[in-house]
Amino acid sequence: MQPVDDESGLERSLLRRIAAGDRAAFESFFRAYERRVYRYVARMVSDDGLANEAASDVMVEVWNSAPRYAGRSKPSTWVLGIAHHKALDCLRRARRDAALLHLAEPPRTESEDPERRAIESSTRAEIEAALETISPEHRAVLHLTFVLGYAQAEIAAIVGCPLGTVKTRVYHAKRALRNALVTAGLQREVS
Repeated sequence: MQPVDDESGLERSLLRRIAAGDRAAFESFFRAYERRVYRYVARMVSDDGLANEAASDVMVEVWNSAPRYAGRSKPSTWVLGIAHHKALDCLRRARRDAALLHLAEPPRTESEDPERRAIESSTRAEIEAALETISPEHRAVLHLTFVLGYAQAEIAAIVGCPLGTVKTRVYHAKRALRNALVTAGLQREVS
């Protein structure tokens, strides 16, 4: 199915019909958004299982919240706002669960150089640690800006905060990541 054309008002019409309990309208809306929502949450959570869970939660929330859609923003902005918050919820749950689990190392083969394996493992862990120093909110704003290409005003609507907050989050997230990479020795300090 082709993406629903927001210009024609079809998305808004579908949301009104969903609010009235129209399952066929929900199925059309779902088909139009399922890939976009999945890709967005997958980049935020970096885990297929969590991404599937979050994307499903988003669509359930669309069904439940359609009566509250007021039309003040584009339907796509509204849906990605829901996706943003559901992905953050999944990240919080995953962090709690990860504290209980030990992450397995990739399987080793006899032909791998033990020194190289150790360096790669160490570097990977340092990069992951650097990324973990940035809040999910900061990672989301960077992802929306640099990966999905949203304008900062649209990001403000998606994440539900003022435009100035988005600008501040982008600045602090970039700075925090750079500092963490410098501390880990993975990037040179910029004067």
